[in-house]
Amino acid sequence: GRCERVKIDPELIAAQQVKIRPIVNRDAVKAAAAQPTLPYKIVLVADKQIADPLRLVASNQVLQQKLSIRWDTSDGSSVPFDEVRESVTDARRFAWQPYMMAGGGGVLNVWDQSAVADSPADPPRNLSMFSILGGRAAVEETLQLQNLTVTNSDEDATVDVDSLQGVDVTSHPFDEMLDGQPGGRLEMANFVPADRFFVYIGKPESIPALLDTGAPFIASMGTVLTGNCLQYNLQSRYLARLGMNRDWLDAVLTSGMTSEIALFAPDLFFIDGTDVTVVARLRQPQLLRQLLGLLGASELSSESVLELPTTTGGSAYMALRDDLLFASTHRGELEQSVRLHQNRGENSLGVSSEFRYMLMQLEVSDATRIYAYFSDPFVRRLVGPEVKLGQRRRILAKAKLEAITARSLLARLDGHAHADSMPDLVRSGHLPESWQSEGTSIDTTGMVSSKRYGTLPEMRTLPDVPVQKVTPAEAEAYRQYVENYSRYWRRFFDPIAVRLDDVGSDQLELSTFILPLVDNSIYNGLQMSLAHQDDKTQLSVPIVQPAPVLQFSVNLKEQAWQQIAGNFSEFFTRYSGASPAMMDDFGPSVHVAVFDADPIIAMGSGDVFGAFGGDVLRGSGNQMLMLPVALSMLTRPCSIMVETKSPERTSQYLRQAALAGNAPERRTRDFGVSFYQVGDLDQWVWTMDLFGVVKLRYGVEVAGKYLVIRNIPWSSEDHVVSVLPAELNAAMLQANPSACKQQLPGLFAAAADGNRRAVMSGLGRLYPFMLSGSVSVEAAAREHQRLFGFYPRELADDQWTWSNYQLISADYGQPNRQRQPPFDPDQPFGLMNRVDSLQVNMQFEQDGLRSSVRWRLR
Repeated sequence: GRCERVKIDPELIAAQQVKIRPIVNRDAVKAAAAQPTLPYKIVLVADKQIADPLRLVASNQVLQQKLSIRWDTSDGSSVPFDEVRESVTDARRFAWQPYMMAGGGGVLNVWDQSAVADSPADPPRNLSMFSILGGRAAVEETLQLQNLTVTNSDEDATVDVDSLQGVDVTSHPFDEMLDGQPGGRLEMANFVPADRFFVYIGKPESIPALLDTGAPFIASMGTVLTGNCLQYNLQSRYLARLGMNRDWLDAVLTSGMTSEIALFAPDLFFIDGTDVTVVARLRQPQLLRQLLGLLGASELSSESVLELPTTTGGSAYMALRDDLLFASTHRGELEQSVRLHQNRGENSLGVSSEFRYMLMQLEVSDATRIYAYFSDPFVRRLVGPEVKLGQRRRILAKAKLEAITARSLLARLDGHAHADSMPDLVRSGHLPESWQSEGTSIDTTGMVSSKRYGTLPEMRTLPDVPVQKVTPAEAEAYRQYVENYSRYWRRFFDPIAVRLDDVGSDQLELSTFILPLVDNSIYNGLQMSLAHQDDKTQLSVPIVQPAPVLQFSVNLKEQAWQQIAGNFSEFFTRYSGASPAMMDDFGPSVHVAVFDADPIIAMGSGDVFGAFGGDVLRGSGNQMLMLPVALSMLTRPCSIMVETKSPERTSQYLRQAALAGNAPERRTRDFGVSFYQVGDLDQWVWTMDLFGVVKLRYGVEVAGKYLVIRNIPWSSEDHVVSVLPAELNAAMLQANPSACKQQLPGLFAAAADGNRRAVMSGLGRLYPFMLSGSVSVEAAAREHQRLFGFYPRELADDQWTWSNYQLISADYGQPNRQRQPPFDPDQPFGLMNRVDSLQVNMQFEQDGLRSSVRWRLR
């Protein structure tokens, strides 16, 4: 198309019967330009008369000018706050706007609107290649943790929750699948109910070091995945609820007193609050009794259940049976586990045919640190009506508690120093009157609590607030959820097993096995294209030197190669001169190596994964795989290695194509192609000229058993030094952050950009606390933790300060004047600075998926 600027033709406008409306009001622009100054309104609210004149300094950040103002307020009058509320609110919004937009939720959003308790939106799904190959996307699809959408109504809860039909999908016939074999065995699972999330810790002595070294890595990963820097302190929170502390835990674990540990929970809502039960096998029960005395549990006997008061105001529960210590946040959960021990594991997870079969597929070995298991009954429980509707109600209650807490802070800012009751907040106009009679209260410290759900930092768990009856609207919402969820399944429900192993002395490997995959999922297209375990096709991965920063390898099915040949044979023949028969020799594997460079255009995530790390995987099958490859070829130095069954025949086809040179049939008006040989070598250059403006050159050669295509043929020095088999045969994604040199500034920019957004979000959350009277940023963070149960943390080496009523980050500025630190090659940065290498491998197996993620930390 073409665009040009022309004068408006009145006759043409009349003939076409159209109207032209200017976007810019020229009269308003002229009037504004003619004004030497712009009027501003300054609003001052004080709780007492101010005798002396005020001296103010107004700053113009664009002109970098300051204006000194002397304001005599002696003629001010005492008026009710309601009379100036609108003016004050407008002035505040002008100042709050940058922080509110950066905050992405929190107190300012409530201040800016009314006391409306909105449910938090579900986070967007990540469809990066790392997420898909690593199995995370499959786990998300299986667990379906999104919140129910229910229209608010005033209906009474008249529907019995037990009358609601849950997800009705058949389980696998695990007894038949065992085929008379005993299957795997893990005795600690004999003390776990079958419908609980289960974690087995095979090396308890490694947990303290894992918590210390893994916590910063997990925090960095959380910032990358969520875009915020919120600290929930889950470790100390759950230890406190168990009546323990970190020093006591370290003393027990590092002493070798425990040989193995089982942990289970009724749901996965660890941030909102769930119950945790721990079963530890003891090597020295008598020695542990001495340490239990430090917790006030010296009276623990082998026949009773001991209740201990905790620092959180609740109770923890402990029991000792034989060489097993039981500890739980919920008495009922602990008693279930003790009964399973008494009944020798009857009806437990450990004796179920499902778990014994899955242990055969993903066994526990001496190298296993952690083994996590999502059983069929647990997934059914998680998507069942009691948990699903119970969590929805708790989320709504949480949103309301957050709104009341925020409005209480606003009342404090408005001068209501003693707004310490719901009636006070209603009288001052900060809360609607209808909220008084809903079992909610606020104490003198500003802590808001619900009679049913507790406080925000210590919300009651779902087993503590069981759902018995629901409204018709809730019942209908759950019915629709079940209908949509059931569409995912073909025949069977699926369990999920996850295992963390030591690999050698310096690597860890996370393995996942899901059986089966859900239907209508993002994996359906890949299953049509990628090799299956039953294909008996080995994925042979070329080892390339110099090491690429990223390498992606796939084994394609024969039908996928046929589809590629059908789609590209005409293009390949017409614009390269090579016979389409050459494509018959291709396969089964294709490999893409991306080398170090500092690209001008950052694709996908902008980090070391590039186009393979972004949320760009759309389409199905080959399209899903081709897009990140194509984006990489256009922006980064790349080599594509296509396996060929007959390297010599492939070379002959290429020699034949070069004989045609730049034949007339390869040229069109806007598209020219040439294909020529490099000297006397079996190397060729394939050139495409687009419109005489863009020229693409690709180097082509046959090296070993691969046809190699390079997008920078004149300067690439990469070569295949060997070929190694992958453990799983469908796909592998390898990242080598240590190979990054030239692209470090670009990676730094991507990491700093993510950090800046996270910091701005944190500033937006703490800003209202500073306005409400916190004496320091540290005090504001503590108050946020006390009232909400979490706080925004400063990033390493950053510092937040309060100056002139602005909350400022030393490294990243403030929302209306953002900045990023300069690149320093000597300073580590980003998530990958802790990782030397990362490898993701997967295959389709039976009806499911197996994946492994292996990494080496620096």
